[in-house]
Amino acid sequence: MKFVKITILITLLVALFYGPCLADSVIRGGEWGDAAPKVVYNSTDHEYLVVWNEFMTVWPVFGPVMGRRLAANGEKLGPPFKIFDSGVKADVVYDPDNDRYCVVCESNFTARLCFLDAKGKNIGAPQPYANSSFPKIYYNTLDHNFLLIFIHLEDTGSGTCNRSLRAMAIDGNGVAGTQNNVATLTNDSCTAGTYFAAAYAPIDSTLTPNGRYLVGVGSVEAPLYMLNRDGNRVLVKPGTGGTGYEINFNADAEIAENLDIAFGYRQGNAQDPVFLVIWGERSNNKYYDNNQWTGIYGGVVDADLDDYSGEINNYTFPISLQWTHAVSAAETWNPKAGYNPATGRFVVTWRETPGPSPDPRDLAEHNHIRAETLKTLDPGYPGGNILLSKDIGAADPGLPALAANGPSALTVWQDNRNSATSMSDIFGTLINVNNKTVHNLQSSVRGWIAVAAGQGHSCGIRSDGSLWAWGWNANGQLGLGDTSNRNVPTQVGIHQDWIAVKAGSFHSLGIRSDGSLWAWGGNNSGQLGVGYPNNSPSPTQVGTLRDWIAVTAGDLHSLGIRADGSLWAWGWNANGQLGLGNTNDSYHAPTLMGNDNWITVAAGHGHSLGTRSNGSLWAWGWNTYGQLGLGNTNDSYHAPTLVGSDNWITVAAGFGHSLGIRSDGSLWVWGLNQYGQLGLGDTRDRNVPTLVGKKFPWTMFLPAMVGHHP
Repeated sequence: MKFVKITILITLLVALFYGPCLADSVIRGGEWGDAAPKVVYNSTDHEYLVVWNEFMTVWPVFGPVMGRRLAANGEKLGPPFKIFDSGVKADVVYDPDNDRYCVVCESNFTARLCFLDAKGKNIGAPQPYANSSFPKIYYNTLDHNFLLIFIHLEDTGSGTCNRSLRAMAIDGNGVAGTQNNVATLTNDSCTAGTYFAAAYAPIDSTLTPNGRYLVGVGSVEAPLYMLNRDGNRVLVKPGTGGTGYEINFNADAEIAENLDIAFGYRQGNAQDPVFLVIWGERSNNKYYDNNQWTGIYGGVVDADLDDYSGEINNYTFPISLQWTHAVSAAETWNPKAGYNPATGRFVVTWRETPGPSPDPRDLAEHNHIRAETLKTLDPGYPGGNILLSKDIGAADPGLPALAANGPSALTVWQDNRNSATSMSDIFGTLINVNNKTVHNLQSSVRGWIAVAAGQGHSCGIRSDGSLWAWGWNANGQLGLGDTSNRNVPTQVGIHQDWIAVKAGSFHSLGIRSDGSLWAWGGNNSGQLGVGYPNNSPSPTQVGTLRDWIAVTAGDLHSLGIRADGSLWAWGWNANGQLGLGNTNDSYHAPTLMGNDNWITVAAGHGHSLGTRSNGSLWAWGWNTYGQLGLGNTNDSYHAPTLVGSDNWITVAAGFGHSLGIRSDGSLWVWGLNQYGQLGLGDTRDRNVPTLVGKKFPWTMFLPAMVGHHP
């Protein structure tokens, strides 16, 4: 009976301290490492955009910068998509005046900036800013421009760099203004980082017309700086000298790690604008309420003053409920703050590392992500923190990021929970700021965006990027890890970043948003391209390349196009359908066929078709029924042969017949017509492209280009 009472008590304590904690949700799970997420809320379209860096175990280690859209309710809107080909330290801000995003990252000590429209498509070419690292981007709603803050590097030639924190305005076209020095940093390795944070406030005053930024460098023990709309430091102590630019924020900190700053209004009062400054306190000599108290602390700076003479020492207060931490990991707490206008509350999130001694107020045993919402910003005992990530030994979450200004607050983080890859994925949870409950992110099932039909099986991609398959499965062509048939759509794996799928007679192929190519099913002729002849009942990556933009699956052969326009082929080749100039039995890995700016490609039973960027149509392989469209029925052609130069834009290949659409929208057919499959009103074969009926805009039914993301 005593045990039952204790169990009930613990349950009540969990509910009191943390509130309900639902399972967190995967935003991106992949074979590579996904890390350092950032998130922003789109107030026009009521969506979130999450961006992150992708890392690989092969060269180049730094992979692409990726993104994914989420609805305000957490629904995943389409698969992840590529923003930059490579980069690290990504950051993102939303421009409400133009309903677009601005994303920055670092690549080879150069900050890169690009604009995305509301759907995540790139607008224009990326803009580089040399000798800069650790970039962060902010938007000024009064001046309608951006501010880029970064670490400027000057190579000394001795393996170190002279470093300084700088800021510069960026206009709506990406054109940079003057670089302004914010703070001089220590001479250090060119790859060394310095923790800094900033927040924008729409304060229009004599000191800062059209907006201001509060910047902190290193920790709250160092001075804060106020910047104007151009990124210049402003004199915050009238009548003083060189130190007149420093705001002395006396945080009563012992040993502070990291900091972050958020702008908002105290208790939602528009007449009381403030900056919330937060940090991690790791000193064992820090006490609050007569208790030793390490963890996350906060303090307040009035946001609308023009004179900050003297110390800003209103008060500081603990935010994290737990009082003991593994302080050796304090630099990983990475606290983040934001403001939720709907409730007038600030939101804070961080990584929690439980200490060696059990804390009676912390019932979580493992490292986890936690959050708190703040209404009054008054000193006092911390409220019930919210547990966001799963409290399991396999989890190791870190680097949380926050977008608090939506109807809910979205917290995202990286987590090394993926035991299959031993690399990190991106997770997230929505917080109801008012009642401090958490909610899963939802997968969209609103519709299908792609389908493919094989000899006896089908595959499809839903609008959330998930892959599904059903039908005959004797060779594992459904990709479900077995050879059992399915009579309803069944999800293939857990990934939600598929952008293309094709089905052959006994095998299937797919492309994911990072450009990687995957294959599964029958492989007796090497049609999977994985280098060996065994079947694969689960998706298996084809090589390590990550720039595939189109793929097609025939009976026993496959073809694919890479981003440089090169065409590759593999599998059965008895009729020359690989276009390699021979009839060698089979090729078990993708083999280069040509670098001729290929745009589309199609694989039939034993023949292949393709179009090039100049609109020309080419065909090769089996030709018994005239399916190559060359005006004859010669047995086969072993290399691409020109069919015509009539502005062809897409083609399709069947068992013994072919179809194509020209740029004027007309539909043309040729080849076997035993069952009337050419649609010409008879059953007579054709060996040249023949117009189907009158010209009709068939292009309106074309699917989206492979590689395009919604």
